[in-house]
Amino acid sequence: MIMMDGVSAAASCNSEDYVTITSSGSFPFLTVSHHDSRTTKLNKIRVEGDVIIPREVNLISPTMRGWSTVSAGLGLVDSMLPEGEGKNQYFKQARKSQQKQLRSGPLESLWCAYEGEIVFQRVATNPGVSSETSIQYLRPLFDGDSVTLTFWWESGETELFPIVGRTALQLTPQGTQPRWMPLKDELTASLSLWNEEVFAATEPIATENIPIETAWNTIAMKRSGNTIAVTLNGELLLELPADNMTRYGLLCPEGRNLKVKTAVLTGDWPEIPPTDLTIPNHASPKSP
Repeated sequence: MIMMDGVSAAASCNSEDYVTITSSGSFPFLTVSHHDSRTTKLNKIRVEGDVIIPREVNLISPTMRGWSTVSAGLGLVDSMLPEGEGKNQYFKQARKSQQKQLRSGPLESLWCAYEGEIVFQRVATNPGVSSETSIQYLRPLFDGDSVTLTFWWESGETELFPIVGRTALQLTPQGTQPRWMPLKDELTASLSLWNEEVFAATEPIATENIPIETAWNTIAMKRSGNTIAVTLNGELLLELPADNMTRYGLLCPEGRNLKVKTAVLTGDWPEIPPTDLTIPNHASPKSP
């Protein structure tokens, strides 16, 4: 059972409490972790209480909840997750250090939310961490969903390449160059030639639709049926098929910084939960 009160979320199993975490509006979804070598089954899912389905979801919060490193790149740590007993001391100290640093500036060469923006700030004195890095939102785009990102663009300094599924869209002053994305633990991601051959970018497309220099730009990804349309500053960049992987994300290019000041998810969502999933407030859940 999972209980939420607007401030925290507490989970119990077989009537025994085992974790309480800080709630985050950036990921108001129920998810289940599934190990690739296990079988997972769920049944009798019920929702009780005054459930509010939001009209939009702000994907930026101090927790960075909902974002993860799905592809290759530097990691992301939720500094507000509970520690628990016996956890690795390294992570405890790392989180304390991160929280202290965030009081004076963004984290160095780590994804974080700082002053209401998603930021990846590289360390100029450490070229060893200059490789590209990316994060993706764990909930994929469903039919009718749309995500809008407002990002800062300054060529050679602060850039963003949007990700749709396995496709990264390399924005350049010459146009957009789509390319295939590696996944963690994928064989091709470990090949020395993957940058040059396996995941090489295409020739530029939409050469007239390029980011505005030294300004905030807007990228939007909207799914309609089996197609995801990507627009830049209101103009169509390209349309992609909605295949088995429709997560979207952010890629910070090699040697660049990244800043996103708004990230909003909207969708064709019902205003109230389906009746077959809810328990009336005056009723008591029955034992299975």
